[in-house]
Amino acid sequence: MHLQSSYGLFIGGAFVEPVDGDSYRTENPATEEVLAEICRRRPSRRRSAVEVAGRAQKTVWGPMAGA
Repeated sequence: MHLQSSYGLFIGGAFVEPVDGDSYRTENPATEEVLAEICRRRPSRRRSAVEVAGRAQKTVWGPMAGA
């Protein structure tokens, strides 16, 4: 598996860069090796993520058959 060195927020099918650049490191608990830098979400991004998810529910996920 290939990991990128950093990740933004995954919103609307794409990674979005953080507004303020705030991030944290994720580590392998067995070796303490840094796996990647992950951006922290902020309230403004949370709102946009919820809006995009709501649209996806109405147009993609909701209309899908249960099977």
